[in-house]
Amino acid sequence: MFILFVCGGAAWTAGAQCGRSIPCIETLLEGVAARNASIVIMDITGVASVDTLVASMLIQAARAARLLGARVILTGISAEIARTPVGLGADLGAIETRATLQDGIALALKPQP
Repeated sequence: MFILFVCGGAAWTAGAQCGRSIPCIETLLEGVAARNASIVIMDITGVASVDTLVASMLIQAARAARLLGARVILTGISAEIARTPVGLGADLGAIETRATLQDGIALALKPQP
């Protein structure tokens, strides 16, 4: 089973306050635990820009989902958005990425060896 976590709106834009995105992350983690989800697709297509705070929150959400045993697939990454986590030196090695949500869903549905 996979969970689709769509990030967008005021909680996930550059300049957002940390307090807005924390409830979103809590909801994600509760959903992973309650449904015993093995995969989380985090779609950031609706995120217009990413500053260091937003990038950090996304990375923390992905790491927390991984701690619960879920494989994380990050989708909807534009070239502009990709620069921020890289500039932060964030280790994204454990997070799979795909350019589009469609590609992320296809990956999630693909049988694992």
